[in-house]
Amino acid sequence: EPCLTSYRKASKNAKPKEESTSGSPSTKVKPSASEPVESSGSPKAENSSGGGGVSKTEDSPSNKKILAGNEAEAEFSWSEYLKETKSVQAPASFFKQSADPPRNEFTVGAKLEALDPRSQMACIATVIGVQGPRVRLRLDGSDTKNDFWKMVDDSELHVIGHCEKHTNGMLQPPMGFTLNATSWPKFLAKTLKDAVYCPSRCFKKEPVGPKTNKFQVGMKLEAVDRKNPHLICCATVGDVKGDMFHVTFDGWKGAFDYWTR
Repeated sequence: EPCLTSYRKASKNAKPKEESTSGSPSTKVKPSASEPVESSGSPKAENSSGGGGVSKTEDSPSNKKILAGNEAEAEFSWSEYLKETKSVQAPASFFKQSADPPRNEFTVGAKLEALDPRSQMACIATVIGVQGPRVRLRLDGSDTKNDFWKMVDDSELHVIGHCEKHTNGMLQPPMGFTLNATSWPKFLAKTLKDAVYCPSRCFKKEPVGPKTNKFQVGMKLEAVDRKNPHLICCATVGDVKGDMFHVTFDGWKGAFDYWTR
């Protein structure tokens, strides 16, 4: 369910209010119908790269719409929004994603191998939450402030044993490992002992993307709010450089925009 952007709120006010950049783009939007399922007691943490954990909502733009009461329940229509903004949507063929969302068979508490978004090293991770075709992960041995989200068909996710089998290497401690580095082998063995592993059926084949970047400036799309990665917001292609394009959130000045592929 796409987010409700600020243009509706602005249309209801005779005198537009000055925008604030103290939150993130999703403050002005309504969260998706299904919140991520999380293990009990696991704190929400701020994301540091791409699709990380969830930060405190009072610092996020999503909070304003949540607190807006019945106004936040207004339905959003992409067709109406595109007509009102005189915009065009980015075609589905421009994205590297499956035509139909892959089935999410991950379960909270199960373990897998995943690349650390900060170091790109293979690490052991635990499923903290699931939502739609996405999974929220926490690297074992790290703190709770660097959870991140991945699609279930992401090529950076693997079954336990993949690293050793295909690279003859050992799983590495995550960046910011909370214990002494020399204790990692013992920590890893203890972590994997009697642990529940994610079965191979959970890992889906990564979709094939377009050969070239076809996005054009001004096109509309849905993008993850990296401050609150379980929320998806209306956005516009602000710039294009090579295989990268700049995501700008509608109704915001740019404090939360980012480059992506």
